[in-house]
Amino acid sequence: MAVAHVIQITDLHLSAERAYNYVGWQACLEHINQARPDFVAVTGDLVLCDPDHVPDHAFVRSQLERIEAPWAALPGNHDLGDSGPAPYMGQFITAARRARWLGHFGTDRWTRDLGRWSLIGINAQLLGSGLEAEDEQNTWLEGVIAGARGRPVALFLHKPLFLEHAAEADAPVFAVSGAGRAPVLDILAGADLRLVACGHNHCYRTVQHGRTAIVWGPSTGQLVAEEAPYHGIHEPGLVHYRFEDDRVEFALVKPAGMVASDNTRLVEQHRAMRFTPRFTVEQALAG
Repeated sequence: MAVAHVIQITDLHLSAERAYNYVGWQACLEHINQARPDFVAVTGDLVLCDPDHVPDHAFVRSQLERIEAPWAALPGNHDLGDSGPAPYMGQFITAARRARWLGHFGTDRWTRDLGRWSLIGINAQLLGSGLEAEDEQNTWLEGVIAGARGRPVALFLHKPLFLEHAAEADAPVFAVSGAGRAPVLDILAGADLRLVACGHNHCYRTVQHGRTAIVWGPSTGQLVAEEAPYHGIHEPGLVHYRFEDDRVEFALVKPAGMVASDNTRLVEQHRAMRFTPRFTVEQALAG
């Protein structure tokens, strides 16, 4: 009976110049390298908050290289912009921003086979974007799902496909739009979908939809103070998954030394984390 261990980390929000969230990341990294999972899924919002700040992309890539297990990353809205009607700081996803991501991380979609399981990662920011790459990804996903017939499937992405159900009104700040999720859900209808794992909303939340478990991973270190139309555990951490034959178990884990960085006051004072005072990695580690 093959068993595979996977760790999901998400919403790192890292920067060498403004390392406010670095302590949480360091604790996360040490935990992963001690746990030695079979795979690490990194589900977006790797950079602090600015998709056009190249040094942050380079820094995050260097940090992920410190993971001693196989890993693959997916982008979030802070990594390459968003597709909603009013994205954060007015930054829409563009082909140029996606190209920057690909230059640093190689891909924005992937598959991994672990035992009987097929793990699939997609770029949630493309959904509803209207970019040519959205159609390309949907075509790719159709092929991947066709190849996974007879196997349980786990889908990883940054934004939740929805908050409560697929027919709900759009909530673009928190979840993929209806126009974006509809083609993906049509494709997934042909799969034995057992898990959808995402991040984005900085909390741990689990919901069961029939045979499919939906898991929201928390940030590795940054809290969000804004009111939100959902309930969850607002603590930093990561998610452990145990894949066994056709079942998956999961749990929130808060590694030793992981602390929550509440940046609410900084954002109120400076409008966005990108405008905050410089705060180096050395300062962060010094406390």
